[in-house]
Amino acid sequence: MTAAGRGGRPPLIVIGLDSATPEHLFGICLPKMPNVRRLLARGAHSVLRSTDPPISIPSWPVMLTGVDPGTLGLYGFRHRKSFSYTETYGPTSKLPVPSVWELFSSAGRRVCTIGMPLGYPPLPVNGLAISDFLTPAGATDWTYPPSLAHEIEGRYGHYRFDVTFRASERRQLYRDIVQMTQQRWAIAEDLYQREPWDVFAIHEIGVDRLHHAYTKYFDPSHQAFVPGNPFEHVVEEYYGIVDECIGRLLATAPEDAVVVIVSDHGSMPMAGCFCINSWLAERGYLKFRTVPTEPTPFEKCDVDWATTTVWGAGGYYARLFFNVRGRDPQGTVDPADVPALRARLLGQLGELKGPDGGAMPV
Repeated sequence: MTAAGRGGRPPLIVIGLDSATPEHLFGICLPKMPNVRRLLARGAHSVLRSTDPPISIPSWPVMLTGVDPGTLGLYGFRHRKSFSYTETYGPTSKLPVPSVWELFSSAGRRVCTIGMPLGYPPLPVNGLAISDFLTPAGATDWTYPPSLAHEIEGRYGHYRFDVTFRASERRQLYRDIVQMTQQRWAIAEDLYQREPWDVFAIHEIGVDRLHHAYTKYFDPSHQAFVPGNPFEHVVEEYYGIVDECIGRLLATAPEDAVVVIVSDHGSMPMAGCFCINSWLAERGYLKFRTVPTEPTPFEKCDVDWATTTVWGAGGYYARLFFNVRGRDPQGTVDPADVPALRARLLGQLGELKGPDGGAMPV
């Protein structure tokens, strides 16, 4: 056991499991997770309501700042750049309000964060920081202080921020996820034992990647599930590996450490998809000068902005934008008409049916 945090305060350990669902963490995978079982037996747990939209960004920065997506200006992984119709930018750690790590640091607490979103560029905390899964390829400024990156690569080799989770070769992908996870937690064990941290936090993106790539293999409710497939039990196996990593880290922590395991959103089978821009075009909200004849990225479509009122962009969760006069380059909707247009869209979207014939959530 290490000593308690500085000043005799119990240290805080935050473990972020991206996309870990209550069904798996509290149920299906729990038999393979003795360390988590012990924490549950000694503490409290509950289902956490995520943000709207319930995806990693904005969920993590909302959780770690205490303000809503609108205050942060974050609704996903891509955002309009200066009201451009096609140019976008990605989120970074440069937020309009301080994160909890910055608040701890400013209060004189010693802080170490590993992969906590948003983490790039790494925050200059009172301690150590390793960037997150959104770190750009080839970036060299992914730790604070910068010398930590050289030390990590010298000891552990190339640091993996993420995996290519949409890869078709599932066996190698699983090996990549496990290798990434085990490397990250080995580094965490090393850094945790360096000093009596007041706050120590680690984020694991591998859980999210597993759910993205393997749900159809392990979830019997998925329409493509085939009993007896090679990956039928991969979720229990991987959650068990994560539990082993958690156990090794906590074995070095003092008994009075405050341990918090959090997730940002859940996961569920995809029953189908809804092409929002096709739907908008069919109803005259979105107009094309040249109508696409095959699936085409929206940024490459020949949109007639002078007659378009609504379009969808920014990710896979159907963010809708109004082409507002006086704000957008070729705005067509009077600002006073936006509430009525929004209400009409909500009404029409509310009439949509899902693959099972039931109402589609809007």
